[in-house]
Amino acid sequence: MEQNSQNTPSTLTVSESAQENFKDFLERLDKWFPNRGFDTVNVNLIAREKCAEARIPIIGQLMIEPTVEVFADRGNVNVLYAISRENDKNIKVIAYSMPYSDEMYVISIESHQYGVIEEIAVAFYDSMDEMFQDLRHDYLAGQYMLSEPNAYMLEAEDYMTFCSHFL
Repeated sequence: MEQNSQNTPSTLTVSESAQENFKDFLERLDKWFPNRGFDTVNVNLIAREKCAEARIPIIGQLMIEPTVEVFADRGNVNVLYAISRENDKNIKVIAYSMPYSDEMYVISIESHQYGVIEEIAVAFYDSMDEMFQDLRHDYLAGQYMLSEPNAYMLEAEDYMTFCSHFL
């Protein structure tokens, strides 16, 4: 069940550090993609149990591969994995920032249209341990996806390299 601080006054709230991380990320998006647009004006940050999450729509559409390249090159994010399924119809990418106290986030990008994307989901963390646990879960989910027919790895970070970022 989705919860946010507006609907459930008793439990979940977005931390100050997650709000700052989110604000900084939106500013960086405009710099990283100056000629392509993300609709950053009406984006809401929703409190989750372990993080705060935002779904950021793209003005128009982008292709997944060059978008991930911009995040990797300009944003200095690590690509945990990129998996293609159903003969490249469905592609999923999980990428993450280096886990520094003021910049801990995970980007999830999915295409169900042969690489065309219309939004990204970004989870912002206060805890390195929570971020690691969620990414570890994503890593295992990616391994499970590879057991599907017509699924293959486009790109993957070595598990030991991934773990070393959190030591």
